[in-house]
Amino acid sequence: MTVPTIASMPAGYSSPQAQPQPQQKTGRVPLIPPVGYTPPYQFPQPDRSALHQAHLRSPVLKPIDADEGLVANETAPRYYQAVQCFAVKPTTLLDSPLLTELSFAVPKRVYPNIAEDKSSDLSAPMLREVRQGSLQYRVRCSRMNKDAPMEPSDFVVADTSWPPTIFMEMNDSVIEIRRKSHYGKDRPVDITPHVLERGPAKKNTLRVCVPRPPKTGNDIFYSIAIEVIEVFRHQQIIDMCLQEQRITAQEMIEDIRAKLSNANIDEDDDVALVSANLTIDLADPFTSRIFTTPVRGVRCRHRECFDLETFLISRSTKPHEVACLPDVWKCPLCGGDASPRALRVDEFLVSVRERLEREGGLDAKAILVTEDGAWTVKPEALPAGRRKSRGAQGGSVPRDESEHSSPAAQSRQGSRAVEVIEVDDD
Repeated sequence: MTVPTIASMPAGYSSPQAQPQPQQKTGRVPLIPPVGYTPPYQFPQPDRSALHQAHLRSPVLKPIDADEGLVANETAPRYYQAVQCFAVKPTTLLDSPLLTELSFAVPKRVYPNIAEDKSSDLSAPMLREVRQGSLQYRVRCSRMNKDAPMEPSDFVVADTSWPPTIFMEMNDSVIEIRRKSHYGKDRPVDITPHVLERGPAKKNTLRVCVPRPPKTGNDIFYSIAIEVIEVFRHQQIIDMCLQEQRITAQEMIEDIRAKLSNANIDEDDDVALVSANLTIDLADPFTSRIFTTPVRGVRCRHRECFDLETFLISRSTKPHEVACLPDVWKCPLCGGDASPRALRVDEFLVSVRERLEREGGLDAKAILVTEDGAWTVKPEALPAGRRKSRGAQGGSVPRDESEHSSPAAQSRQGSRAVEVIEVDDD
């Protein structure tokens, strides 16, 4: 491209000149932050912020019995992880200088079921071979609401929370903790390799020290426990619920009778409200339709149930996940413990569904139950719009009686004398 000469340029035209770009001033970031500086919140990314704990990565589960009992063209079974029991029940942590010591031994008949880790690649996580009935051990700590001991059923569904400063040692090996600042939330500590290395019928010991400043020594209490995690298969849980874990219809009727008769009311209550029936919803919280197999937790206080098959399928959300996490077994209705060994099939509601199916009433949403166990379908209330339209079509218009009353009636109302009786209280 040729640059035009000055003679060939029109009058009053000047050649453009490059404008100087303003330089952006970058503030210096001090190596040591000033006093009172609060860093901005950043979503934890363990792949970056927890590289110093790469050796604590959870092992990758590898089922070794996935092909057992399968026929041609049958899909692989689904696996689940859940708390089976406690090796050591929830215990309140002691403040320094006292040590909290938890001890347990694995029976010889149980020891062969402990899952074993195997290394495949130095840069990859460990592979943990599991099958139906495999056991794993982990340590969890949870914050207590009061100084009272935490019940095992409450501890199972409580969130993991570690004290700000804690030191643990398992069988003379130091235990590291994965915290919320690096992983988004506090994580349990897997001690399965330590238990497996110890051997059967030998004492496993966990020592915990919690040093605290004097000002916060009695503010927050923590409970710690050692949980036994069991691996389940899908059909195993269904068979276990249908064959063993059931609530009989008679037990359900007695519970309803006690509720309606207010048998548990304190003697100091002067007034008791007694209802003639009890309402039980039939809609599953996941599908909003009536359940196929009604189940609920053994410690659930409500009488409503959810569908077993739907509940199991919803426990795993990742497509390539071998087994769900052990902490996803909360009741969808009350948040209580709904782990596989805590589920119960309600035989009373099973009979309700069978009768509704015979009568073609599976669209029912709730039933009304009396003291003797008799029940009827609860009628559904019409929407407000439909009620108004029906009233308009029927031609019934509400009227003001004062406007349409006869003169004689008005005169009778106006002629009524008001009599005042005064009683002197001497």
